[in-house]
Amino acid sequence: MTYPNLRAALAAARRLANRSGRRIVVRPLYWNPWRTLHGARTFLGDDGRIVHGLAPKFHGVHVRDLGRVERRERRISREAQRAIASSARARGGSYRRKRDYLESLLGVNPALREFLEATAKDRHPHNLDSFTAYLERPRVASWYQALGLAVPGKGRFADVGRSPKLRAFAQAAEGAIDWPGGRIVAPIPEGAAALDPQTARHEILDQKDRAVADLYELARRERLARRRVPLPEAPF
Repeated sequence: MTYPNLRAALAAARRLANRSGRRIVVRPLYWNPWRTLHGARTFLGDDGRIVHGLAPKFHGVHVRDLGRVERRERRISREAQRAIASSARARGGSYRRKRDYLESLLGVNPALREFLEATAKDRHPHNLDSFTAYLERPRVASWYQALGLAVPGKGRFADVGRSPKLRAFAQAAEGAIDWPGGRIVAPIPEGAAALDPQTARHEILDQKDRAVADLYELARRERLARRRVPLPEAPF
């Protein structure tokens, strides 16, 4: 039996039960709006959604969806860090054979290719005296050999573009080649990022922030755990 009045309930129990008998009192369950989440006392609404106590981005998210939302947020953050690292590697890619770099270098410097083809039969050109003196070599057989000596056997594209040997080669050939822009154009590896690493990093972080904002907006509208709503993926 249920008695809304505590005194009436105790009086009825005393009247009906024996003096040596025992009384069993059941306390009805009720909704407790307070929870401890992430070490903070958090207030929940009647529908189980977070009202306050955590960061504002959690407000409106159902308490049972919180774990799934946070796991997806961490996944998007990891994908963003991988994309930033991949963008940096692509921008400063490396080559394993000198031939690969020379082909890329001649591809972006057609004037240099034409010059090497025109002087392919010239042996021990005098214009290379300054370059051979820089290398401390007695002589260099041709311009193509000089270019091969100016490029390391393997390394990073960005490092070779700043190589003192390549600058010395360009200075030796300055009177014979009409360089576009007055200098050798350093090649960018295939698949490299079109943007500089800092700009690419900011764009990736902006995409990550938008994906996380869409995730929490979806969590405020839907019950993710109940309906198995597909969550936003990382856009990189």
